[in-house]
Amino acid sequence: MPFANPFLKAVSSLDPCNRRTSVALESMKELPLYASNVVQDSEKEACDLEIHNFQNDRFSDIVEESVDLWWRDVENTSKYPLLSRMAFALLTCFHEPKVESSFSILNNAITPGSNRLNVSTFNAMQCINQKMADSAKSSNKRKRVILTITQKLDIIRRLERGENKQDLMRKFNIGSSTIYDIKFQKDKFMKFASSAEKSKASDERRTLQQPQQ
Repeated sequence: MPFANPFLKAVSSLDPCNRRTSVALESMKELPLYASNVVQDSEKEACDLEIHNFQNDRFSDIVEESVDLWWRDVENTSKYPLLSRMAFALLTCFHEPKVESSFSILNNAITPGSNRLNVSTFNAMQCINQKMADSAKSSNKRKRVILTITQKLDIIRRLERGENKQDLMRKFNIGSSTIYDIKFQKDKFMKFASSAEKSKASDERRTLQQPQQ
């Protein structure tokens, strides 16, 4: 599969199988651009020299294995300290859950019948998969419920009677945090209800005391 991304193209030069070619040499020269926090400006000339020597080194004493283990062995030779440091920093980009998930999706997409798909097609497939996943998540979210004072007082009384919190959450379609907030503000709600009852009773008394015309 061709690399349209310049970063991936440059990092591909870290694969030991790609050594000793003019393409690998030119790609590896681009690596310091993506590791400016690892290789300082004062070290770039030494790093460039290490890259040239590395491409010509046969490494007869190192058995080719996984890329990260291979670079560990290169580091142990102490011949390429700057290049090894840069390699480890860049390779960590491919060991994060989101990255591994993306490669997992691509593994499902790349089959013997579809291995000629280009990069833009894979990008489109990634976007569609992510959109579908986001839609599924949003459809499963509980809609926000706004309770009235009467409902909150009802919940308080039910809790005082010992009703199960989970049952109340299902009945009123609310979360545990809402139950907690109602319990925490119980005194405020009870005081409000008491004040409302007194105000209602006062209004009724005034109505009864009004002289008839």
